[in-house]
Amino acid sequence: MAEFDFEKWAESSKLTPATIKALAKADLAEKDALLCVTAEMLQLLDLSVGQYALLCRATKLLQTAGGTPKPKAKVTLEDLKTDKELADLLGQIEGSDDLLGATPTEKVDEQAFYLQTAAKQGILDSEASLDADIRLYRSGTYADSTKATYKSQRRAYLRFCLYHQYVPVPVTTKNLCRYAVFLARTLKYNSIVNYLNIVRVLHQEAGLANPLHDNWLLQTTLRGIRRIHGDCVTQKLPITPDILRAMYLQLDFTQAKHVVFWAACLVGFFSFFRKSNLLPKTAKTFDPVKHLCRKDFRFFEWGAVITVRWSKTIQFRERTLQIPIPRVNGSPLCPTAALEKAFALTHAANRDGPAFVLPQETGTRYVPLTHQPFVTLLRHLLHLCGYPKTQYSGHSLRRGGATWASDCGIPAELIKLQGDWKSNAYQRYTTVTLKGRLWTVRTMAKALV
Repeated sequence: MAEFDFEKWAESSKLTPATIKALAKADLAEKDALLCVTAEMLQLLDLSVGQYALLCRATKLLQTAGGTPKPKAKVTLEDLKTDKELADLLGQIEGSDDLLGATPTEKVDEQAFYLQTAAKQGILDSEASLDADIRLYRSGTYADSTKATYKSQRRAYLRFCLYHQYVPVPVTTKNLCRYAVFLARTLKYNSIVNYLNIVRVLHQEAGLANPLHDNWLLQTTLRGIRRIHGDCVTQKLPITPDILRAMYLQLDFTQAKHVVFWAACLVGFFSFFRKSNLLPKTAKTFDPVKHLCRKDFRFFEWGAVITVRWSKTIQFRERTLQIPIPRVNGSPLCPTAALEKAFALTHAANRDGPAFVLPQETGTRYVPLTHQPFVTLLRHLLHLCGYPKTQYSGHSLRRGGATWASDCGIPAELIKLQGDWKSNAYQRYTTVTLKGRLWTVRTMAKALV
């Protein structure tokens, strides 16, 4: 058996001279000692997060038979997600931080503690309470959905670095490109760009420059990925008035669930609401500030007005929206009549509670109609009507309403206002139908006669 070479092992494990010195000082330069060391023991060393991760990985490999794993020819993101060893290491190095850690409500208790301590000591203000305020406000930088996305992307990046024994921060340009092509094995171009964004966040949190900025090697790598794999974004199909009429014939309006579902459908179609506004994700995540409440609806002879206080483009309570929906007398597609019927059926529901609720089978309580059951019923009805259900989602109502408005000749500026689009992203939803294109070429042809 070959003699253990500590310096060669440390070099191959990408340990820095400072880490090597710390190991020698702790009498961990011998193979026997390294075979017995644990991750908890290594935490006693004064190491950076990156060096601690690499050292944990190196000692784990040394402690396994042969010390060298046999990786797959091409490892994917899914492979790393199921690696228990990486999960254990990830749990040790991924601590709570200001931006992606605790929520603002969890930080309030810590802030109160510092304020109480300062008051007992006769101090009106202190650095501790100011620092607690910094953490509190920074924890509110991102919306909860953005935090969840960033956390998932951070775990993916750290798993990749742990597996390949790369230092996460600061990252080299070569390793950054390696991560990009690794993601290209399973993700589309747009998703790759989104996943790379967390690398920027981690570096800026560490006070370092953005490694993605003005990076020629990365830019050309991404451009090659885009050219070879394409950049086609698969969009869900729009739900048109004809589809709504077909769905209407499949509903059983003796069932409360179908009555409430239909009201939510028509509100989504005419208001162009995002799914995050229309329905809560779960009953527990309902927020009266973000989601539609019963009190947000006002009815008139001509229709109704819906008050919106929060949306994807209203994050800081800087404005409110008044979204009108029409009354279409005698039509099964009348959103106001559908709403009135649903509200009459659930008249005892809390005005401050969710707008779309379902009565429980026993008792007088109501439960909110949430997004997943809504989409499940939507796709079931589409399947009954002969449409490919997997090509539709809750977002199809927003796209369908905007597309129908465009077909009706409504100016783009008004469509943008109704759907509360800040950018020109709405143009992706206002697709020109074959009927519109046919009208274009016929008009051109008539001009030649």
